[in-house]
Amino acid sequence: MIEQMIVGKSNITPQLDHEKEILIFYQSASFQYIPVKQLGNKVGKTGDYFLDSDEKALKLYFDDESIWEFNLTEISEDSIYLVPTAQSDVGFSMQLVPLKELF
Repeated sequence: MIEQMIVGKSNITPQLDHEKEILIFYQSASFQYIPVKQLGNKVGKTGDYFLDSDEKALKLYFDDESIWEFNLTEISEDSIYLVPTAQSDVGFSMQLVPLKELF
């Protein structure tokens, strides 16, 4: 779940968990980016990802050909903080946390 999406110095993620967005990573190296409230109703944005554990980097290759590139700057048991690289098509940082029980 995207706990925080930081643009500049502002967190633009909704306060309520059921209004947040999630990234689902599959073993096949594909992913889904979708708002929680659309789960089961829509597919969301899809693509393939590459995780480089040695370099602590994540690249998301969306089917619409945009590429989000991040450095994994902080990794803990329950959180990963991603900072965009200069080559990324986005300029925001994200904090990912495990999906909470919503229901």
